[in-house]
Amino acid sequence: MTRTVGDRTILITVVILIFVCLLCLAYLYEYTDKFTNYTPLLNKLDPIRNFGLQPYIDPDYTPPELDLPQPSQCVCAFDIDHTLSCGDAKPFVELCKAKGCKLAINTARPTNWINDIPMEELGFTKPWYDQRDHYFNRNSYKQTAVQVGETKSNYLQLLKDKYKVPEKKCVILFDDSVFNLDSANKRGFSTIAASERDHCGIHVSKLDQLNATLHNC
Repeated sequence: MTRTVGDRTILITVVILIFVCLLCLAYLYEYTDKFTNYTPLLNKLDPIRNFGLQPYIDPDYTPPELDLPQPSQCVCAFDIDHTLSCGDAKPFVELCKAKGCKLAINTARPTNWINDIPMEELGFTKPWYDQRDHYFNRNSYKQTAVQVGETKSNYLQLLKDKYKVPEKKCVILFDDSVFNLDSANKRGFSTIAASERDHCGIHVSKLDQLNATLHNC
């Protein structure tokens, strides 16, 4: 049985089409393999292959230390001007530390400038004092005296929450402004007045008041 010219043409056409298809498949294989990165997927699968569905932990991995504040039974928050800036506040700072209280700065100054105060000499050191507990009021010069007091009370609440102080009365504000003291008292915090009468700073006679307050904390 002889093949006609038409049969040969069809056969040749089929062979050419098969060859072209093979070339296309080879091109697609090379193209997709070049631009597909399976490494991330394989890395994710390896732990599952090795350990089932348990999370994979690198044996050389060391978790970072969490810088979380430790709870405290009390916090002593000091104003700066006419409270720490004059007189001798160190006995009060040391009594707060002896009772295990955290220390903080709660000032109406519009910046965190404190270079005029000998902080370390007064006893503001770790672990009782964290420099991040220096709270100031950028808007104090635009606020009324009452608003400044409310801002300070908000900071006292922040300190209570941060250190998980059980009772508000164990967060103590040392301040010379009656508006600040009044606002703190109304919110349930304890206060010790500074710069009363002709004395600048916290008078030593207030130590008994501080000791009595901390005795209940």
